[in-house]
Amino acid sequence: MKIKTDPVVSLSLPPLFTHQYAESVHQLLQSTGPLQVSAHEQGMRDAFLYINNTVQSIVKVHDSEVNDSLQALAAAQRLLLAHDHAIAVHTLRRLYTELHEVEQQISRHHDLASCERKRVR
Repeated sequence: MKIKTDPVVSLSLPPLFTHQYAESVHQLLQSTGPLQVSAHEQGMRDAFLYINNTVQSIVKVHDSEVNDSLQALAAAQRLLLAHDHAIAVHTLRRLYTELHEVEQQISRHHDLASCERKRVR
């Protein structure tokens, strides 16, 4: 066994030990293969569940914000419609008042005209 002065360690093994070492490493890798696959699948499942919960909470918050905005928009539309109705009622009331005044003026003019005709006779 030689150890160099640099940070890399070099080990010289006899051929029999090298063969046994390689076989053991190969068996170790084969035995850890299914374990690695299951650990990878477990990690993927955990990541999916975490992301799923995170995305669900984000969507719920977004839905509630959108719902609040839509409710505010509907309330604003109702207020605008109520304002339009109030303006229309006010305008109709003013126009009916003007119509009533014009009808009274016409009636007075007819009365005056009939009085003048009677006086002329």
